[in-house]
Amino acid sequence: MRPADPGWVRIPIGFGDLRRARLLDDARRLPERFRRKRHVRVLIRQSTAAVLLLGSVTVLAASTTEPVSGLPLAPGLTKTGDPIRSYTFCGKNARRVIYLAVDSQDIEREFSWYSERMPHAVVFTAASGFKTLITPDGTAAVELRGDFIPFLHFSPGLSPTEMKILGADPTAVTCKAD
Repeated sequence: MRPADPGWVRIPIGFGDLRRARLLDDARRLPERFRRKRHVRVLIRQSTAAVLLLGSVTVLAASTTEPVSGLPLAPGLTKTGDPIRSYTFCGKNARRVIYLAVDSQDIEREFSWYSERMPHAVVFTAASGFKTLITPDGTAAVELRGDFIPFLHFSPGLSPTEMKILGADPTAVTCKAD
């Protein structure tokens, strides 16, 4: 296997790599070996491209979901600079984050958008005209107020009575039944 051995021929393979093949019989088999390797390289490139594409789709999908509540995030909403507020509501741990409606401040338009994406939500309309959509299990809610839209997460979920209290006064941070 010494390079000076007359029975060995040096054949360039690419990227400066040199491999040896024994006489012409082995040299004829080299293109077949290279084709197999090329297919593996193509498969690796295609797999990498598919993973990157699926990763970018996942990122886009993630950006349309509000992270605190897990509810869909309507287009045109921008998170305010306010921090996530944690408090207790009806003995449940609650977290609230507020978004600003940049494109639309029409409650009915926002309501139609959310009712399409939350078909089984429990809906309450307060005397002020604010609408509150709560998931059936009571773990998440969105309050449609026009310009400011709070998203809430409850752990454990709210009972139907607690949902009514929240729906009657969406600005409440305490649990008081009328």
